[in-house]
Amino acid sequence: TTLIRRFVEQTAFEGDWVMDFFAGSGTTADAVLSLQHVDGKQRPYLLVEMGDYFDKTLIRRVKKVIYSDDWRNGNPVGKGTSHLLQYLRLEQYEDTLNNIEFRDDVVKTSELSFLDRLRYSLDYGTRASDSLLNVEKFTRPFHYTLRVVHRNEIRDDQPVCLVTTFNFLLGLRVTRYYVEHHAGREYRIVAGRKGLQEYRIVWREVADETTDFTAERDWVLAQPWYDPQALFFANADNGFGAQGIEAEFIRLLWDAAV
Repeated sequence: TTLIRRFVEQTAFEGDWVMDFFAGSGTTADAVLSLQHVDGKQRPYLLVEMGDYFDKTLIRRVKKVIYSDDWRNGNPVGKGTSHLLQYLRLEQYEDTLNNIEFRDDVVKTSELSFLDRLRYSLDYGTRASDSLLNVEKFTRPFHYTLRVVHRNEIRDDQPVCLVTTFNFLLGLRVTRYYVEHHAGREYRIVAGRKGLQEYRIVWREVADETTDFTAERDWVLAQPWYDPQALFFANADNGFGAQGIEAEFIRLLWDAAV
């Protein structure tokens, strides 16, 4: 790590991002974290890697360095650091194909050519496919899953973080993240900004259709994270004047694809 540490020390000031798009065994993260122990400066880092190598080598090394800056004979003998580590798995092309489902009522008339029937089926018949964003499931946003193949094994319950995905699509700079409970429901509220505009994104479980929107509105308005100047989004229906996440999610998703 000595050479990488020297590069980081000479070129990255506190708060600067250190990015490595071919992360390998995680030497860059090791260098950044070990340098933090020396000069106390916070430098966020971003690593990108693919395949089983990520699980078997990269993530293990990063966690060990966070836990202790010195190891001997497999035992931690140094000091650790307070650290927030988030890692994401991106949906693969094959995952998208595995999750495409066709409606039973798609057109099957012989009056259309094969290409027209295929185009119609992909446009209309797959709208409820999870891989194309099934907004009907946004009433239970913390339970959204995809079918994926991992190590030649099909998994039907791979969780998808809709909260983080929406933050990325918005280009939101997250400042606070709240987890609250009200009326027996879990709420996850993202506070952030884009440029000078403040945002509040409210996610909650509303699948049982018993939400008292008046009581919910009064509760939201009384929360310390409420900001009348912020632009509010919320999943499903709401009574506190928030825009719908679903329509904006789809717009940003397809705008990004174009």
